[in-house]
Amino acid sequence: MGRIAEGEARTVILAHARELFVQEGAQNVSLRRIAKAVGVTPMALYRHFESKEDLQVQLLRDGFRTFDDYLARSESGASAEERLLLLVDGFRDFALDEPAYFELMFLSSQTLDGLRDRREVRKVARPTFRRLVDCVAACIASGSLVDRGAEPIALTLLAQATGLVALHRSGTFRWSKAEARSRFDASFAATLDAYRP
Repeated sequence: MGRIAEGEARTVILAHARELFVQEGAQNVSLRRIAKAVGVTPMALYRHFESKEDLQVQLLRDGFRTFDDYLARSESGASAEERLLLLVDGFRDFALDEPAYFELMFLSSQTLDGLRDRREVRKVARPTFRRLVDCVAACIASGSLVDRGAEPIALTLLAQATGLVALHRSGTFRWSKAEARSRFDASFAATLDAYRP
């Protein structure tokens, strides 16, 4: 594959595809366009991906696995509430450290366009939300959050976190990365206070 080491080919292809999908939208990017960006022939891409859909699914799988690695930091928390706060920190850090993945996974309405079979993506996406729901349920059970339903609370927290990052990513507020982190933490703390007994 040109000058790319064979063991690095998939990673390089996925990195270029991720950037192109963010810049131009998945529906506007062909395998031919990705091959050109990588500097290889379209046939070289087919050695690694059967189709554009296969590449999209692999990109989303990688994104959600990376996301789950960030969320897994929460397991070191001593209490349910501490685990929830670490989970939120993981979400925030993923969003700020991996903006292209975050854009594709949470902000782009075009990421899943054209996918005929979304089951593979759901397999890796659902556990990340389940982790949040379970953590909220543990906070409710411990009495640190009121019981308004673990899933509705988790969905509210996810929507609020995604919205905060979207405001930062869109440039609506011209925050530095450090300021975005601080604003995220303050806003999230205020949201959690609404669910405290």
